[in-house]
Amino acid sequence: MTTQQTQQPAGDAGDGASVPLAQGGATPEGNAAPPPAAPPPEVPAAKPAEAAPLTVKWAEGLRLPEAAKAKYLEAAKQHGMTPAQAQAAADFYAQLQSEGTAADVAAAKAELRGWEKAIADDKEMGGAALADTRKHVEAGVLRFASPGLQKLLRDTGFGAHPEVVRHFRALGALSKEDTVAGAKAAATQASKEEARMRALFPTHFK
Repeated sequence: MTTQQTQQPAGDAGDGASVPLAQGGATPEGNAAPPPAAPPPEVPAAKPAEAAPLTVKWAEGLRLPEAAKAKYLEAAKQHGMTPAQAQAAADFYAQLQSEGTAADVAAAKAELRGWEKAIADDKEMGGAALADTRKHVEAGVLRFASPGLQKLLRDTGFGAHPEVVRHFRALGALSKEDTVAGAKAAATQASKEEARMRALFPTHFK
């Protein structure tokens, strides 16, 4: 038995059949294909925000030259330290310096007490002679030390060193001896002058 095939008219699309596009990309209805989307406009990259200048509040009384402070800030920038980190490091340095200064002061005071004890225990300068030692030292400093040297001895504390005290004590003692001898010589000369004047003008001394 032969199966008879039914032919469909050309151009009649069945269910589910695709409709071919016309030449040139047009749809069967004659509409043109949409143009390709334009690329989005380029947005310029944002400039990085300028870092705020790095500053540090130095501890009051810190003995540090301005040039050294500037070098510290430059080094902090180079190592990428934040303001908080730079401030913490500066505070720590100031604390160390303060502790070092306090230790130096304590050591100087201890050394001064040692000098004073050495003078007090000295057989020539201390004991019962301590009062005379102080007088001789004062006289020696005032007579033989320039104002600049006197200031140096005060500022450094070396005026209390046993050898300095011994030196000016000897100078002061010599100065006193010269003064006494000079006073005696002056008195003798005055007596001679008075005797001469009495001889010349006896009526003035009645």
